[in-house]
Amino acid sequence: MADPHWALTDFDAPLYRSIPTIRPSEDLWDDLTDEAEAGAVMDAAIARGKPAVGPPNLIHAPFAYFEQAHRLGNPPPDMLATRYSDGNHAVWYGGLRPAVALAETLYWFVRGALEDELAAHSGPVVGHRAVGSAQCRALLIDLQGQEQDLPQIIDPNDHGYCRRLGGRIHNEGHPGLLAPSARSQGGIGAIFNDRVLSDGRVLSYARFQLEPATGQVSVTSGEGDPVGFDLEDLLAGVRVSAATMGLMEAGG
Repeated sequence: MADPHWALTDFDAPLYRSIPTIRPSEDLWDDLTDEAEAGAVMDAAIARGKPAVGPPNLIHAPFAYFEQAHRLGNPPPDMLATRYSDGNHAVWYGGLRPAVALAETLYWFVRGALEDELAAHSGPVVGHRAVGSAQCRALLIDLQGQEQDLPQIIDPNDHGYCRRLGGRIHNEGHPGLLAPSARSQGGIGAIFNDRVLSDGRVLSYARFQLEPATGQVSVTSGEGDPVGFDLEDLLAGVRVSAATMGLMEAGG
């Protein structure tokens, strides 16, 4: 593997992460009880049995999931593999802007919905995301701006080069890297050590909606207007235009 230009950046800024959640105002018990107090009791009981959506789980969830999978057995590496991991180490991903985090997760939401045969024949498929941030303070390998010389780092389908690169950076003890996003115009952080992350917090919520019959995708963020995406381009891995991402950010 040819070495990229190894640049180090003293990074001290927030990274943004989009994670699945239910609607902030969703009442899961309205069909069982009209009493708000009873619903609160049931919510508390559920909360004791599962991790919280917000901090500190916003930071530690990918690492905890990786450790739990290995405690339960020897999962095949492919099951835990991501763009910058072959499945042998955990990675926390965050966008340099909230819109980048949303674009990355929107791709996987659409792809997952279209691969679900039942969803393909149903009505609108809706997903809700919590958009959060964590402060990152670390010396990071910086690959930003290298997509012309290293097009592999934004390849929409083949993650082989990125996984080898991520494995090397992790094995040599670096806490993470910065790289261009494969799904949008912007950058991402791939963090291998959760000790360099702090102050995890949920900032806002977003709603994804896919119409399987027409391929229309929309995103509503906060109080902003829906922003449409070209589904064919999104699924082909074409990076969303900077103008489109700007509209998303303007929407909230």
